[in-house]
Amino acid sequence: ETQQGDLGCANVISRALIDAGIIGHIELSVAGLDNFLRANGWRVVSAPYKAGDVVRWGPSPTSSGHEHVGLLFQEGPKIITVQNSSSQRKVVRRDLEGYNRPIIHVLRHPEVV
Repeated sequence: ETQQGDLGCANVISRALIDAGIIGHIELSVAGLDNFLRANGWRVVSAPYKAGDVVRWGPSPTSSGHEHVGLLFQEGPKIITVQNSSSQRKVVRRDLEGYNRPIIHVLRHPEVV
């Protein structure tokens, strides 16, 4: 269902949220994960973003129209993303700023102020 990992970003982020005890099941699509989180009280937030926020990106010029999702972490003074890389076939860290996809929105857990 993830086309051998090419569409594995929602799976990876779902797994991270399961491991953190935040959700209880895998979502295989960006829209499905986004809808589930919103239905469970996650809200759209503006910068400054915080560790634990979930970012949803629109398609990049090379993504064949696919959206993307990642999880935000604090690394020193920077906010970075952890996300699936289809080309590298592994989870990678990237700076949030300068990433080649437009941010659609960022969601925050309802218990985080």
